[in-house]
Parts: sequence; structure tokens; C-alpha cells
Amino acid sequence: MGDKGSVQGLAFERWGVRPTSAHARFTEPGWSYEERVGRACPRCAGALHSFRKPYERAGRTQRYVALVCPGCPATFTLADLGARKYDDVRQPVLSRAAQETSTASARPFRPSAAAGEDAQRALVLQFWRSVELFDAQKLDPPNPRERRYEVRPGQHLPWEAGHPLGREAMRKDLVWRHSVYGGVFELDRLHGTLERVFGDSGPDTDERAPRGNSALFAAAVTEDGRLLLGSLVLSTAAWAVGRVRRPGPGASGWLEGFDAAANQFVTAACEMVAAAEDDAVAQALAEEGVVVSRPVDQATLLALVSLAVGQLGVADVLAPAGLRVHSERVGRKRAHDVQVDFLNSFYMNDLAQVADAVADGDYGPALADFLTPNDALTRIRRRNVRDSDVQDALLEQLAPTRIPVGRWPAKVSHPLAASQQLAINAVMDRLGGPGGVFAVNGPPGTGKTTMLRDLVAAVVVDRAVRLTELPDPTAGFGEQRLAWRTEHCQRWIRPLRAELAGFEMVVASANNGAVANVTREIPQRKAIDDAWMDQAGYLSEHATRLLGEPAWGLVATRLGNKTNCNEFVGRFWYGNPADPSRKPGEEGPGFHEWLGTVGAGTNSCDWGSAVSAFRAAAAVERRIREARQAVHEALRQLSALEQASDVAERTWRTADNVWRAAQATAREADQAVVAASQVVQVARQRRQEHLAAKPGLWEMLFTLGKAIRRWHREDEPLAEAVRRTEAGLAAAASAAHAAGQAVANATHRAANAMTDRDRAVQALSAAQNLITEARREFGHSVPDVERQGEPIWRKTSGPWLDEEWNAARTLVFLAALDLHQAFIAGAASIMRGNLRTAMDVLTGQVPTGVSESVVRQAWQSLFLVVPVVSTTFASVSRLLGRLGREALGWLLIDEAGQAVPQAAVGAMWRAKRVVAVGDPLQLEPVVTVLHTTQVALARHHRVVDLWLPGRTSVQGLTDRVTALGTWLPGPDDNRVWVGAPLCVHRRCDNPMFDIVNTAVYAGLMVHATAPRSVSLSVRDSTWIDITASSADGHWIPAEGDATLQVLGYLEREGISPDQIMVISPFRDVARQLRRLLAAQYPQLVHGTVHTAQGKEAEVVLFVLGGNPAKPGARQWAASRPNLFNVAVSRAKQRLYVVGDHDNWAKLPYFSVLSRDLPVRLLRSEIRETAE
Repeated sequence: MGDKGSVQGLAFERWGVRPTSAHARFTEPGWSYEERVGRACPRCAGALHSFRKPYERAGRTQRYVALVCPGCPATFTLADLGARKYDDVRQPVLSRAAQETSTASARPFRPSAAAGEDAQRALVLQFWRSVELFDAQKLDPPNPRERRYEVRPGQHLPWEAGHPLGREAMRKDLVWRHSVYGGVFELDRLHGTLERVFGDSGPDTDERAPRGNSALFAAAVTEDGRLLLGSLVLSTAAWAVGRVRRPGPGASGWLEGFDAAANQFVTAACEMVAAAEDDAVAQALAEEGVVVSRPVDQATLLALVSLAVGQLGVADVLAPAGLRVHSERVGRKRAHDVQVDFLNSFYMNDLAQVADAVADGDYGPALADFLTPNDALTRIRRRNVRDSDVQDALLEQLAPTRIPVGRWPAKVSHPLAASQQLAINAVMDRLGGPGGVFAVNGPPGTGKTTMLRDLVAAVVVDRAVRLTELPDPTAGFGEQRLAWRTEHCQRWIRPLRAELAGFEMVVASANNGAVANVTREIPQRKAIDDAWMDQAGYLSEHATRLLGEPAWGLVATRLGNKTNCNEFVGRFWYGNPADPSRKPGEEGPGFHEWLGTVGAGTNSCDWGSAVSAFRAAAAVERRIREARQAVHEALRQLSALEQASDVAERTWRTADNVWRAAQATAREADQAVVAASQVVQVARQRRQEHLAAKPGLWEMLFTLGKAIRRWHREDEPLAEAVRRTEAGLAAAASAAHAAGQAVANATHRAANAMTDRDRAVQALSAAQNLITEARREFGHSVPDVERQGEPIWRKTSGPWLDEEWNAARTLVFLAALDLHQAFIAGAASIMRGNLRTAMDVLTGQVPTGVSESVVRQAWQSLFLVVPVVSTTFASVSRLLGRLGREALGWLLIDEAGQAVPQAAVGAMWRAKRVVAVGDPLQLEPVVTVLHTTQVALARHHRVVDLWLPGRTSVQGLTDRVTALGTWLPGPDDNRVWVGAPLCVHRRCDNPMFDIVNTAVYAGLMVHATAPRSVSLSVRDSTWIDITASSADGHWIPAEGDATLQVLGYLEREGISPDQIMVISPFRDVARQLRRLLAAQYPQLVHGTVHTAQGKEAEVVLFVLGGNPAKPGARQWAASRPNLFNVAVSRAKQRLYVVGDHDNWAKLPYFSVLSRDLPVRLLRSEIRETAE
């Protein structure tokens, strides 16, 4: 590139942007990247990065400084920022007050206009935090078999002698730890209080508001009955209900002060249960940093209940009373962990922290996009993939140069669908620079996980490219060592170079099963094609040990809650899943030991070989890419070349006609000259003859002059004839000359036109030949732009993705993983130290005083080894809480349509790039706070209904700010804008596909389900009509009988229970189905439709239920497409609907089901089966 080594050139290589600059020096070569500085961009408050260039002055080497903001993008000098020296910008700007009172880094400077937007966004976050205050978590019901006890007056507590728990056997390395819940109250009382204040929210048809009980406080208790005082937790919901009563929602600041109230309760409780000064056990634990109470009995705990009731003022509204205890075995090392079972919202702490940060402008583009107000959406230029006028732009978005270099090791004959590839290309284009959010709409069975795998491959390869720039692995780390210590050990960490960061990938979801599935599937052998198994082996032994089954590569792992983290540390680091806390020197064959082994060897040759192998694979891929890009350019230019050829042909023909006409004119002119010459000759001859006959002197005398006068009279016309014919000859000669010149000009123009025509024909022929040869060589991967027919984005395979290129891209990804492994081995000693800290972070052993930078560097080192980790949103605050703004490169949100918007805030704030994958037309988030309460809180915080958690989701908010997408039908004849839609469906047979595609997606999807290896030989999909004559709630007993008979029929036909799913819209029905089916069909999946998201089965029984006396319940089930969509799209081969046809068939969506399924009575089905 012409600007190689300049500031603009380096910025383009690093971020894909060319920052504007009026400074000539920045266009010169010789610059190099330095670091991210502390000062923020004065325009957008984004991160600034420094570039420096050395120069000599007075015999000393000095450096010019350029400061670049990739977000604007723009460049600045030190003077532009009011700085005199480089050190002035390396640290954030602190106000005088901040300099005097705090050593913490300051918030970045924000322009006044941006500050107003900050305040609006902060209000939304404060509103969401207020909603979370009212989110009361449901306690699991008592069950002595699961060691969950309801403590009745006079009963022994589980840690007291005489309790049955004391008779259970216990291993020596385990102890009991108990979670106590005090002041148990019914959730219905909480909801009733809120409805009396804020208004009735209507019938809770799907029972989203949790039933059962919660508690005023919770605490952990040791095996000898001592409260772990650091674990005391006060219920936010109980406190908030008390504040609703007094001072009431009309008072200013009525929802402020929970932290103070909680501290007041904890302080008073600690005084009530304090251990005696001579309590040796308490003193010994205190020396280890563990603060405990004296042993507590039932009376003491009930006194704490009275304390909480009195402080919260909820005795009459919640009627809290009694105790519950949950006992569990834990390792002795974990006996004094202060974490207790959940009681309050998982998101409140993050929401408070991020709200403060946003108010100060300390947040990145991703969260800013997510919180974009609706009135700012006009700045987004939406492109509807269904519009005919954007198809050329989509084809360009799918050009070979836009396709990532790396590819997941799937079958080379199975490329991504065009919509999947389009989504990935758009993600990399949109988020590759400053970051932001991007939404992908994933209808059922359209390959969301498949797409995410290719995105993972793309990011890993991008980091590998950076690794190849290092002379050796140790050069990937800074020289400075960051150290920290505890009473028991000292740790150090070497920071990773800034250019190697930003590739961290976190998969998060509100659905625990979703994140577990994604990161569990990625390392499995079945996740890649068998053809790649011999070449795919990224730390496979460690991946196998971690996964517990044969694995091909350590590309992803599940983290999140403390149990998962401890299991990861034990299996990965120590090689022993049972005891993650063994001391160094006692390790098994874990990664710690592996690093010690490879670190003792010489890895420079391995590094050089890995770099060469990666570059060689990349070179092969680049050659193939360039060949396809040439064909793409030919295709793109084909129409223009055809037009140019036609124009050139017409131009030449016109020129040729002109030349021919000129030739004819010239011939006629020449003939005219000849004719004129002949006339001149005759005239001259006649006059010459007349001159010869001129009378002589004697004749003139003899005739007295009469003869000469007659001669002159006769000579005058003859002379005039000569003059006239000579003029005519001159004119003919002039015309002939002009005609000759015209012929010459026409000949030149015709020759040029012929040359242009030949060139145009040659160019067109070359393009056509190139395309023809490409179609012969690459097959159907070359798009047929001449007969496009169906829009490009609906194609079942992406353009250009032929087997040769798929193989080459796969080899680049595998070489990238090999390069990562060589890097880790080559820097084994550094990585060992860094990963020790990472393991301490995961197990909660890093002291609170350790800086965010140390924690961030530990995470970055872990992501170098394991590119992808997963967590639920509920665990983000615990897992990633020590990380700051944009510390993570990528946040990949799975099933984003099921997540309440506030759940993702903490993760988004910590991420630079966010990809939300989900579907607002499948299951919606479960919001337990009543609608009227949400509305009242929104009014209190002056935010619009757009932000109500019950009205939207993470997917919904990211969809609306994603420019590439389409409109889908929504409820009440409204339209819903969704981000880049995936459309090739590969799960359901018909009629299920047609039903969902017609009723829900307005024909968006394309049916591409592969032929079944085993087809079911059972009755076609059917609506089994059961008249609802009697009901128990929403349970129709006759439907239960029908369900058993259908299951019996399927069993007789050889369909195993694990191939069947039984689901219903209503919890009443799901509970009865569990009672009916659990014993006889233990492998059968059954429950509400809400439990079925992300699952599938060969056969689905959709048991409708619905009390005939309560038609509102059926109307609720049909009010939106979501429940219907999920239920029908779970069925791969057969769908049997069991329910009252007359009651359901006329409802929205179900009317399509009625139209496309035959309706039969159960007895006729049984009779036909028997026959």
C-alpha cells in the first residue's frame, strides 16, 4: 500500500479505518504502534491509541507522537489535546477534586451534547435496577430427600444433634454447609400488595409471576451452626415492598437507600449473634479472615427474623414467619465460602455500577448502540434484504474479499447458507473497527450455532495474523511484570501486548442450557467433519479431560457459576476434577504440568515452523480467494461489458456506414471532376478553334471591320464557357478533395471504432470465458447473476464457497490453532505465571485490592488458550465483575430473544463488540415483576415504554439498531424489524415447516431439510380432536387419556420415548403430564412450551388443554405467535395436536394449524391402527 508505515496506513491495518488528518507528518512512513493511552478522545470519548516515530535532534533520539481514535476515526497531536509531553496523555485527566480525593482513574471527557445522551441512557439503567429491586426469587420447596427443610417450632436444626442429617455418612474431605432463609413469605402476598398500589396487571395465564415463597434474608451457616457473617443478605423485594408502603411511590427518592438499609440490618444482626471474646473457634477463623457468629439456634434465627420484619415494616403485608434450611456437602476448602443460594436479582450490582459509569460517559459503542432511543433511529439507514433494489449490494457483501479467511472444519461440501454467510460478513464489517452491536435473527432450525462456529473461526484467525508478526512468542508480552500477593503466596503476570488483545469471546445467555450446549458442542469430535480429524488436534488431550469425552480441540469451555469454574480449574489446571485446590507440586497431568514440561524444551523451531505453516496456508487461501474475486469482478462488470460491447458495435457500425457513405461521395466527386474536365476540354477546344478562325487584317479591311466584330461577338460566350467550366472543374476538384479528406477521417474513425469494438468484444469474451471456466471449475458456487431468480440471500449455499476454497479456509483455521499452541508452548514460563493468576481469578482467590489491569491480563492469557468461554447472564457479575469497560473483545449472545434487556447490561459494558442471535418470534423473556409495577417505575424514572422489560428483550433492542434486516409480521397487525435474518430451515418436515413459515414468518424461510436416513412409518401429522367436556384448571383429563393412547401407539410402532416430546401451553397441563408420564416414560421430554426452546424431537405431541369455561386463556395462548411457533417447530417428522378443535381452530395462528392438519377423532385412529 502507498501509505505503508504511515499513521493512516497502520490504523487501516489495525482497525480497518483511515483516520482524517491535516498533519503532513502523519502521512510519512516510519511510524509504529505504541499503546492505548489513558486520555479519551475529545470528540466521542472513545479510546485513544498512540503511534510514535523517532527523529534525531541535537544528537539525541526523540519521538513524534500521533494519537488516533479508531471510533471517529481521527488523529490528534499532543497540542490538540492541550498536552505538552507524552506522559500528559498516558493517564486519564483528573479533576482537581478527584486528584485530591481519589487515586482511581477518572472518567473520560465528554462533550456537552453527548453528556445529555449519557444522562438519558443512565436513566434507563436506573429504571431497570429499580425493576430488579422488586424481583423476588422463589425458594425451592421443602424436600427432605434433597436436604431442604422447613423448620417448625421445636424442631432441631440440621446442624444440631438429633437432626436426621447427623446420621448421614460423610467423607473425611467433605463437610456440611447450610443456607438459612429467614422470614419466609408467600410471593402472592407480595404481588397482591403491588397490585393494590399500582393496579391490576390482569390474569397471569401462563403463571409467569412466580408462586411459592421467598424470604426476608439469607445466610450461610457452618457445619457447627455458626453464621458466616459476610454472607448475610437482605431481600431487596421485601425492602422495596416496605418502601411502597412507607414513604410510598409519591415521595422523592422512595427507592433510594437499600444499601444503607442492608448495612443497618447486617450491623444489627452481627451485634445480636456476635461470638464471645473467648470463643477460640471464632478467633481462629478470624485470623484466617473468616468472621463467624456464635453457634445459633432456632430462637436466635427467629430473633433475626423479628429484626428484619421490624426494620422493613412488612409484617402486615407479607406476614413473614419461619425458617428454611438447605444443607449440602462441600469440600473442606470451601466450607467458609460466603456465597449463598440466590435471594436477590443477579443484575442489580452491575446495573448500579454501569449506570454510574454511563452517567459519566464511561461506556463504549456497544452499550451506546443498545441504549439508542427510538428518536435517534432515523440516523440508521436500514436495508431490507427482501427489497429488490438491494440485491446487488447484498451480492457485493458476499464478495470473496468480504468472506473471512478462516472457516470451521465442517464438511467442505456443506458451505454456509447465503444468509448465514451474509450475517458473518456483515458482523465483521460492522464491528471490525470501533465496535458496536449487531443482531442476527434466527428462526427455528436455521443454523444459529453453525453460524457462530464460523464466527469463532474468523476471530481466531484474525488473532493468528497478529501472532505471525512476532519474532518469537515471548515478544507477545511486555517486559514489565505486574505482581500481587496474599498471605500465602505471591503471583506475577506479564501483560499481553495490546495488539494481541480484543479477540476474547464470551458466549452468554439467560438460558443455562443454551450456553452449555454451545460451548460443550464446539470441542466435541462430532462438531467437525471426520475428514479433518487427523489435522485437528488443538490441545486435544486437555480438551478431552475437560469435556469428559473424546474432544478434538480446546476451543471453548463452560464457566459461569462457581461450581463450573471450580470444575474447570480442577480438570484443566490440575488434571483432577475432584480437588481443584491442591497445592503446586501435587498436580496431576493438568495444563500447569504441561506448561512446565514444554517450557523445559526448545520451542523456537516449533514457533518458526508454525508461523511458516500458517503463512503457507494463508497464501494458498489468498490465491484461491483472488481467483474467485477476479470472477466476481467479471460478474459485476458483465452487464457493463455487454453494454459497452453493444455500444462499441453500434459505434463501429455507424462509423463504417459513415466511411462507406464518404467513399461513395468521394467516388461521385471524382467522377464529377472527370466530367468537369471533359466539359472544360470541350469548351477550351471550341474556343481554341474559334481563336484559330479569327479574321486577319485583309478580311477586317475588306469587310470594313464587320468580320472582326462578328468574331468578337462569337468569342465572348466561348470565353465565358471556358471560364464557367474551369470554375466548375475547380469546384469539383475542391469537392473531391473534401470528399477525400472525409474518407480519410471516416477511415480513421472507423478504424478506431473497430479497435474499440474488438477491445470491448475481447473484454466481454475474456469475462465470459473466465465465468464459464469458473462455473466449470467451481460449479454452482458461482452466482448466476443473469438468471438470479430467487434473491441471493435466500440461497441454500453461499456464493463462491466451493469445496476447494472451503478446504483452504479450513486449513487456515487449523493452522491458526496450531500457531496458538506453538505460541503457548514457546512462552510457557510466562503463560504459566499468567494462568496461575487466571485460575485464582476463577476460584475467587485474588484479593479485592488487586488492580483491574492484573485481572484483565489474566483473562486475556486464558483466552489465548481457550478462545471461547460461556456463562449465563446471572453469573456475569461474579465471573467478570473485576473487569472494566470494553475489557472483552466479543460478546456472543445466544437465545437473545429470551433475555430481559437488563440482563445483558453488565456483559455489554465489558465488551467491545456484541452479536445478539435470537428470534423475537420465539419464546419471550420471563418477567416476574408485574406489568403495572414496571409502568409505575418507568414513570418514576421518566423513561418511555420502549424500555419496559415486559415489552422487549435483548434481541428486540439490538434488532432495531441493526441496519441490515427485514420486516416480519408481529401481533396486532404490526410489523417487527429484525436484524440480518437466517432463512434456510433444515429441521422440520412438512406440514410443520409450511405451517410456521406461513403463519409466523410470512414466507421468509426456505425449506432445505435433508432426506431422513430413517423415516418414521407412523400416521401423518394430525389434529386429534378431543371435546373438552370437563376440566381441572386448564387440564382436560380426556386429553391426558388421549395422550397415553397416542404414546402407546407410537411405542407399538417402534418409536422410542427419547424420540418424543410432549408439551403444552399451560403449567396446569404440564404438571398433570408429569404426574401421568414420569414413571412410565422416564426418558420422555415433557413440560410447558417454554421448557422446549432449543430442543427438538422426531415426534411432538402438542397437548392444548384450556378450560372451556375460561376462553381468555386460549386467547392469551394465541395472542402472539411465539408460543405457537416454538411448539410446532420442535417437531422434525410428526406433529400430533391433542385438543378441542372447535375451541381452538378459529384463533389466530391455530387457524393455520387447523387448515393444514387433518382433524380426526381418536377412536377412528385407534381403530385404523388396530386394523
